[in-house]
Amino acid sequence: MADTPQRTGGISAFYANDYRPDHNNAANIAMHMLGTLAGLALLTASSTIISGWWALLFPIVHAAPGLIGHRLFERNESVGDVRVFRNDYPAWW
Repeated sequence: MADTPQRTGGISAFYANDYRPDHNNAANIAMHMLGTLAGLALLTASSTIISGWWALLFPIVHAAPGLIGHRLFERNESVGDVRVFRNDYPAWW
């Protein structure tokens, strides 16, 4: 893995320099949208139709499609495949 990136600047710098370049592929963006919609549907269903315990699956249902999208369509070796452990976001965030 590369040197630990500096966590300086604000959210605008992070978005422009780190986040946006990692999200250019349309299939990857679609996978992120799928995960967001699936996560919202799960939360809605668990609060109204099915048991509330299903809401505990939200982090997996929400994040898995995005992680798969990055693995299949838009890899970034400096961040790695398990992107939830990235540490290049602003320190105060």
